Amino acid sequence: MLELSIKSFDEGQLRIPNYGDIVLQNSWLSKDNKEYRFDRHAVSNTKQFLRESFSRYFENIKNSNIKMRKDGRPKSFPRFKSKKYCKNSYSNYNAWKDCHIDNDNHQIKIPCLGWVKYNPREKNIPDNWKIRHITISKSITNKYYCSICFQYSIGIDNIQKNKDKNINILGIDYSSSSLYVDSNSNKANYPKYYRSNQQKLRILQKKFSRQQKGSVNRDKTLQRIRVLHEKISNQRRDFLHKLSTSITKKFRIICVEDINMKGMSQCLHLGKSTMDNGFGMFREMLLYKQERIPHHKLILANKWFPSSKRCSKCGNIKSDLKLKDRIYKCNECGLTIDRDINAAINLKQYAFNYINGLSILC
Repeated sequence: MLELSIKSFDEGQLRIPNYGDIVLQNSWLSKDNKEYRFDRHAVSNTKQFLRESFSRYFENIKNSNIKMRKDGRPKSFPRFKSKKYCKNSYSNYNAWKDCHIDNDNHQIKIPCLGWVKYNPREKNIPDNWKIRHITISKSITNKYYCSICFQYSIGIDNIQKNKDKNINILGIDYSSSSLYVDSNSNKANYPKYYRSNQQKLRILQKKFSRQQKGSVNRDKTLQRIRVLHEKISNQRRDFLHKLSTSITKKFRIICVEDINMKGMSQCLHLGKSTMDNGFGMFREMLLYKQERIPHHKLILANKWFPSSKRCSKCGNIKSDLKLKDRIYKCNECGLTIDRDINAAINLKQYAFNYINGLSILC
């Protein structure tokens, strides 16, 4: 589809082909061929994605946001995916008609594939959850996954005002060394999975760079590198899931900073620690897990809120505080406290003022 679209675009008139046009050029795609079976709904979704990509391209051209690639085309112009490193997947947005889940036998019915067994360790799906669309993907380590989007209704409960300062509120301040420090002086003590496996990666990558290109042994080493990266990612995700679930069960209100993690990773030589922590993923987990429980809420503090510079006892703002100052010493009341704990307590106070409609100093 992309090839024909680019050809028509170069001729002066863009035309995105239909599935029937491709079948006429490739007879092996026809319904009479029993050897191959295709999910035609997925093909129609691909056409929609292609149309949206060209729409984004024309929008960028309209806004004069033009940056050129090496091939002479603008960067926003649709391109082919890499055959080596792309994530092979397809989506079906009509799965609510043909896709079914059997919780008893741990099976899922996928269009054109039939009943497929899935890992029995997965939790059972409630009966009131409706399937909207599915995505079948193959990872770079040759594992297959079925991602399912469900639709279900939940009651949105407004957080009632509570003047009791002992209400279940937790303030969480980001920490590059231990993921976070909360208002109860607890640290997450993130195990740093990437750094602990860094030596193994170094050995494998050195071996990979010295092997002959195109050889079988080089492909085997590349697969070992991919498996190790996938293991690190799974360890990180598992740790964050368990940690976010335990926090959600204990506290009704959680307050974290709305900081730009990507921007933080690109400055002050904190890229490796910031990306290894996965704090952005942890924040997203807290968000949807809090929404599922009645009377629970995640509050994102304004990024300009001076949580680190503000004294948690008297409210004085210390404007000359530097990043290297790990102990906060207040010039007004003389409070001496750990910098991260002080920020977490301020975030807890921020959440208390937020739910009670009080003024929030930024």
